[in-house]
Amino acid sequence: MFEDQSINANEWYWSFGDSTFSTAQNPAHTYYQEGEFYVQLIVENEFCIDTAWASIQLEEELIFYVPNAFTPDGDDLNNVFLPIFTSGFNTFSYHLSIYNRWGELIFESYDINLGWDGTYKGKNVQTGVYTWGIEFDDINNLEHRYTGHVVLLK
Repeated sequence: MFEDQSINANEWYWSFGDSTFSTAQNPAHTYYQEGEFYVQLIVENEFCIDTAWASIQLEEELIFYVPNAFTPDGDDLNNVFLPIFTSGFNTFSYHLSIYNRWGELIFESYDINLGWDGTYKGKNVQTGVYTWGIEFDDINNLEHRYTGHVVLLK
């Protein structure tokens, strides 16, 4: 939402910097891509015209989801534990680790598309709770580290 703070204006002309415009006093506008946008507001009344400028920087938002359970039972549904990333991250910095209840590393992946299938050294692990850790950089090269638990059900 953009807010006109001029006094005594009776006409408004907004340019949002993405080839879209409005003549509303306080328009709502949605940007559909990231980048820097230069917004211009021209206001006028019967006595004068004035112009204001502002720069807006929009960056991709970090969005991801980590499931809390999976069922590697061979039915082709939910067979792999795999965090889901949709935006705002650097795929080349991804690292997923899975640990058993004794803290032993039982799975590791640096590939955003390769998840854990519930095996360790080629054998199915027991039903239970396992600890995961994820490390990655966002698009601004800031490092993120998350840990949690996943339940393996059969």
